[in-house]
Parts: sequence; C-alpha cells; structure tokens
Amino acid sequence: MTVDTLLLLTRAAKGDAVELPADLAAALLQAAPADVPALLGLDRASRTRRRNAALERAAALLSGDACGAWVAAGRLAAAIERFERALWPALLGGAHPLLSETEQALHEAFATGAAPVTCQRRLFELLRSD
Repeated sequence: MTVDTLLLLTRAAKGDAVELPADLAAALLQAAPADVPALLGLDRASRTRRRNAALERAAALLSGDACGAWVAAGRLAAAIERFERALWPALLGGAHPLLSETEQALHEAFATGAAPVTCQRRLFELLRSD
C-alpha cells in the first residue's frame, strides 16, 4: 500500500469522504474480515517489508557515490536521526513541508507504522541482505 492510500484510509477512518481506487474498493468489498489487514498491508510482515523497501530507497539516494554498505548505513542513520527529530513531528502535526527524495522515502518508512530502524549496525544488516 502506498503512503497516499494509507492517507486516504486514515481520512476515511476520521469520517472524511474519500474516493478509494476502484481495485482497492472492489478487493475490500470481496474480502473476508480476517483478510482485510493483510489486503491493506497492515499486517506486521507487510509493514516491515514496506519499511525496509523505503529505507533501501533512501540508502540508494544517499550512496550515489558508490560507497560501501557500512558508509551508506551511517549516512542513512544520520538522515533518519535528522528526519525523526525535525520533520516527523511536523508531519504528524499536519504540516506539509517540501521533502527531498530521501526525506520522502523516510516518510514512507515511518508512515508504515513498523518500528523504525535507526542503528547503523541494523541498517547495515538490512542493506547487506540484498
């Protein structure tokens, strides 16, 4: 599920009128209640996969100089710290700042609801696992 779909569902949960993509609406109408979290990508495994993919995109953007995985993990850890300290609270508060591509990827990672990975060692392991 994309961040846009997640935002649509969040608005719908608050009572706002939203228009869901036709394929998502059809799938939701046909799904068994127990299958809805997985269909929406809200199960833990789906959230973790989306978070990891977004972190890998952010790392790729930060390692344009073909640095190694350890250096990329360090850069990513620093970017996550800045994002978590400065931008994430503003985004949660409803602000709409202009985000760089890296910040957009970090926003997607944080918006999954999966526990954030902030330690350089764990980020290194994530990047190296590819």
